[in-house]
Amino acid sequence: MKETKKKIVKRQSGATGIPEYSYLINLEEVPTNLTSGNITFHETSGDLIAQTCAELFIDSPSDSRVIAPTKVLVADINNLVQSRTNKDGDRMEFAGADGYNYYRNLRNGDQILFTQNNYEAGIQNGSLGKLIDVTASDGCYGVVELDTGERVEVNDSILDCMELGYAITLHKAQGSQFPRIIIALKKGRIVDRAWLYTAITRAETEIHIVGSERDFKHITMNPSHSHKRNSFLMQLLSNANDTVTL
Repeated sequence: MKETKKKIVKRQSGATGIPEYSYLINLEEVPTNLTSGNITFHETSGDLIAQTCAELFIDSPSDSRVIAPTKVLVADINNLVQSRTNKDGDRMEFAGADGYNYYRNLRNGDQILFTQNNYEAGIQNGSLGKLIDVTASDGCYGVVELDTGERVEVNDSILDCMELGYAITLHKAQGSQFPRIIIALKKGRIVDRAWLYTAITRAETEIHIVGSERDFKHITMNPSHSHKRNSFLMQLLSNANDTVTL
């Protein structure tokens, strides 16, 4: 099955260099310069990716988002950013059924990600916002201001679907764009050329790619996982046809 190549998709200004950069990756071509235009490549060993991503986020927190391939790496980056930027913020407090007070590791001022749909509350899986109040009152534990500007009261129905949102997975970023993207690039089961292409196209004006040049080249020059699945399916169909007897 032939793999379709996308033409240059200009969600971003050509002056940023992002459309041309992503186009080359989609063609399985490694850009001549990994740092080019508004894209900066940060050669980083695997054990320092989370730390470097957190530091880059902190450089410009108001317009940045980190995209990482795994929930473990996302959690590491989120915890690092929170500990560096908001460790003294008031924590969200709620009363348990046993009468004791409990806390979530979500602090006033934190970036928040919602992980489930709740249409009554006006949130979807992947909605992003900022925790702007953690005052508990009458079944409400705080207020999140969504990126859309709407405000959502935190109650029991959405309390368990809130996470830190400084860093998110690519799946949660689907359909969204951010002015400044930091990509945690680490070779793994789900990270292929299509993943990298999609992550890059989440950025509007600026990209930072954190990882090794070796991984970047491997990911870019190898077929995407979807292409491998299609090839495997075609082989199965071919084998099945060969065994058909009249």
